[in-house]
Amino acid sequence: AGWTCLSRLLRLCLQAGLWFSEGAMRAGFGRRVWHAAGNVARRPVTACGGAARANAAGGWAGRLFGRQGRSLHSTTASAGSDTCGEGPKLGSSSSPDLTGTATYRVSTPIFYVNGDPHLGHLHSGVLADAINRWARVARPDVAPHLLSTGTDEHGLKVQQAAQAAGVDCQDFCDGVSQRFKGLFVAANVDCGDYVRTTEERHKKAVLSLWELLESRGHIYKGEYQGWYSVTDEAFLADAQVVDGVDKEGNPCKVSTESGHPVVRAKEENYMFRLSSFQDQILAWLDQDGVVVPASRRKAVSALLQEPLPDLSVSRRRDVLQWGIPVPSDPSHTIYVWVDALANYLTVAGFPDKLDTSPSDFVHVIGKDITKFHAVYWPALLMAAGLPPPGRLVIHGHWTSQGQKMSKSVGNVVEPFALLEQFGCDPVRFFLLAEGRNGSDSDFSMSRMEKTANELADTLGNLLQRCTSKALNPDQTVPHVPDLATQLAAVPHAQDMWNTVNDLRDSVWHHYGSGDFASGVQTVMRALDKANWFLNNREPWKVAKVLRNGTDCDNELRLRSELDTVLYCTAECLRVCGLLLSPAMPASMERLLARLGLPLSHPREIDRQAFAPGLAGGRALGPDVGGPLFPKPASSKQRR
Repeated sequence: AGWTCLSRLLRLCLQAGLWFSEGAMRAGFGRRVWHAAGNVARRPVTACGGAARANAAGGWAGRLFGRQGRSLHSTTASAGSDTCGEGPKLGSSSSPDLTGTATYRVSTPIFYVNGDPHLGHLHSGVLADAINRWARVARPDVAPHLLSTGTDEHGLKVQQAAQAAGVDCQDFCDGVSQRFKGLFVAANVDCGDYVRTTEERHKKAVLSLWELLESRGHIYKGEYQGWYSVTDEAFLADAQVVDGVDKEGNPCKVSTESGHPVVRAKEENYMFRLSSFQDQILAWLDQDGVVVPASRRKAVSALLQEPLPDLSVSRRRDVLQWGIPVPSDPSHTIYVWVDALANYLTVAGFPDKLDTSPSDFVHVIGKDITKFHAVYWPALLMAAGLPPPGRLVIHGHWTSQGQKMSKSVGNVVEPFALLEQFGCDPVRFFLLAEGRNGSDSDFSMSRMEKTANELADTLGNLLQRCTSKALNPDQTVPHVPDLATQLAAVPHAQDMWNTVNDLRDSVWHHYGSGDFASGVQTVMRALDKANWFLNNREPWKVAKVLRNGTDCDNELRLRSELDTVLYCTAECLRVCGLLLSPAMPASMERLLARLGLPLSHPREIDRQAFAPGLAGGRALGPDVGGPLFPKPASSKQRR
């Protein structure tokens, strides 16, 4: 009855000439009606994504990975039903086919090729890869899990950089794109798809998206007057510009977001009706966890408190030649951000049948491109009759010695050299442990070296000690017949066991929110405790007594204590190895193999592989062949 009255009220509003955002009503109003009805167990079918969230038992992990049930959102919604409100439909065109989409995807932004890859690019790639690898551990039933990345190769900055280098634009892009690809190979970023905006499949997707938006009445020709940042390739309103200085110290107008100089522009361009989607974008942002961390979502919501202007989505061809021409008007080039954002549709199969809905994407981005992904991209998707993105995970920038990295200052950290010096996994771990989503992070070589040493001492040495033949002559994970009794009998064993059991949920919570810094640090604290436990119980003394046979009366008790200590330590290493595998996949593979858990063994985090009755007495795998984490060369030199 309530819905009937509401429908009548809406009809009266429409008859009075008032426009109402159907998408906003479903996403916000509809959700409140569900909760007012007391139906807390069932989540509302909201407009954004088209289906219920993962249930509350999944926590943050459920929100990011869909710990229980479908990953992220159901994707069977079609335009005009439960897709996020697309605004007034001014034209008519069939929506892209989303039936049967089931792929889970994580993406980085595609990286601009006007310069070489830097530490921030590596951080984006490693964070996205860690999220994707964790999804495989947390949700092995949702397959496949894919990661997409690539390079953004069109635009005025690329055109200018190629001209400055004296090379053809395509040749320039080929060289820089290859360096990005090489960086991700060196960092063991498992890319399922590497897309380049100069590829024919991408051009096809961009042209099809433009034609779809145009046919639905969301693109029109108009005159743009305002500010333009060449560095950011962004159009800016008056409120986004303040007085500043350029590199030479001359007074000029600069962007409030980036600090880069802007120029006044007046052009006849094609415009996108961005203003029509303000309410729907706000409704989408209002969903819990759609943008993490929450501080980034609040910043975008604050931006949307002022009316959104329509967006210029083309540049005159005589200004910008290096780009995709507007299909209906080759005298214009499609705006670089429309071109770039469409890569997420390209990798999903657009314009053919999509294998992934946009709502099944987790986009990992840097904070400087938040507006493009949290405002422009959902609006473009809604206009095309598609649901908005599933999640945005937004990380901060890296500084060096407290300053912005700059070649002129001499504090640039070269990512290839860093990987070469410290190895892939220690660098990956450092970026995830030190990189913050809520704020910027500062790089220092001393902290990088300290991290590498901690991995060697805390994790590598613990594995070496509990699997050494002196302490573990049988080379097994011992069988403990009555574990509960032994945990109570051995001092601190029960506490150690509880720490390991609690670790899963704690780290799951952090990883599920994209907060790998808190997650890996929680694991390291558990490993610190395992080292303390081993030092406190001094099992090497017990092993020596057993070898020498000097205490025959207590041999059975001593054997049980040694087995319990080794068993608890091995289980801690197993769980920590699984939890750290998204951060350090190669090293944790060696660790798990040493514990007798090769790739063929199930890797589900909830499986207690060493639990009595399941795998007691499991034989260890072959020795890892040298330290799991070699000490940095500088540390060896000081010793």
